[in-house]
Amino acid sequence: ARAINTQLGKEENSPFFKLQVTGDANAEVAPSIIVKPQDTQIIKDQDVTYIHCIANARSLHELRTLWTKDGIPIENSRISYSFNDSWNRTLALISANITYTGVYSCHVDLRSGGYPTVNASAKVVVYEKPTFITELKRETLSDYGSTVTLPCDAVGVPPPKITWFRNAEPVDHLLGSRYALEEDGSLTIKKLTMADSGMFQCLASNEAGEASSYTWLKAKKGLESRLKNRVARWAAGYNVVRVRQSDRRFRFSQYPDIVVIVNTSAKHDDFLVCKTRCSLRNIIESTRPTERIMSLHNTIQ
Repeated sequence: ARAINTQLGKEENSPFFKLQVTGDANAEVAPSIIVKPQDTQIIKDQDVTYIHCIANARSLHELRTLWTKDGIPIENSRISYSFNDSWNRTLALISANITYTGVYSCHVDLRSGGYPTVNASAKVVVYEKPTFITELKRETLSDYGSTVTLPCDAVGVPPPKITWFRNAEPVDHLLGSRYALEEDGSLTIKKLTMADSGMFQCLASNEAGEASSYTWLKAKKGLESRLKNRVARWAAGYNVVRVRQSDRRFRFSQYPDIVVIVNTSAKHDDFLVCKTRCSLRNIIESTRPTERIMSLHNTIQ
């Protein structure tokens, strides 16, 4: 043996020794597995994954290694594979997908017989990075004061962990008040306010990778809320309508004997207290109980 010190440029040689092998060189040796297959995790679509099962026996040309997947001969398992030598010591799994998950076993014996078969097994799991069944809408509009649920429909192997962010900050400190993370990974926000508006991002991650989806959440102001087209009529017997001309929040339209007021602000018992910037002279000055007011009522809760 020789030892070299590259820093000092010196080397030392050991004394010679003699190796003598005794016994019958033709005698058979029972098979044994020296290197056993190891449990393996594979990312889906990975090009090649190797599983080793290296055995020792004599005579070497009689040594045989057979492989199975979940107890089925590898050639019948409907996966793509190859071997790197005539002893089948290394099994190569090609372009693995989810169906490659299973228990792989090597079985070693001598073709001439006379010795029991030795076995070793390993579990192979194929991981799949998260993907979204349904992507979030790029913009989510919801009424002020309402409850909104943002879905995060992600799947993967193993099941992905779901993390929500608002404007790039985790929402963990908001959970438990108006914010709630549901079992299916969706995020629920109750009593929506203008301050809740922002970019919400769902991050799904597992051992194979991660994926994200985002939406811009906007809380609509009162006048931006979609009308539910509730119609209220001024009941006969009431002949007073309060109108504030200075209130500029509402629009007004008039027809021959019908006044249509959009976005009324209040409803009281059987009549409406209406506010609009427009002048309703024909109604204000009227004492006739036959006048009618029809309203498309804003119904924010």
